[in-house]
Amino acid sequence: MKITKNQLDAEIRENFLEKISEFFRKSDEDVQRTKSNQIAFPTLDRMDNEKWVVITVTVPKGSRDGDEYDGYSVAEEYQMKLIKAEQKKQRKEEEKKKRNKGK
Repeated sequence: MKITKNQLDAEIRENFLEKISEFFRKSDEDVQRTKSNQIAFPTLDRMDNEKWVVITVTVPKGSRDGDEYDGYSVAEEYQMKLIKAEQKKQRKEEEKKKRNKGK
């Protein structure tokens, strides 16, 4: 019997959903399966308002042009984005200080 790539991906997703669910159940969380690739559980914020945490597990397929998903590259791009955002924030703060000094 031939196993498709989608079936293999579904097995990976199911395996990790079970591991994640078990981890939170051991912490006495009320884990609920909400979709084939998603779990959710209630929690309280510090003001005792009920909120829900939702965790979605995906196995990315990659780009349409056939390139496989590369989590390392995506993480590197995200880090660069964070650095640029921090630099932009610092420039704005410096400009604000300069404007306020002139007043």
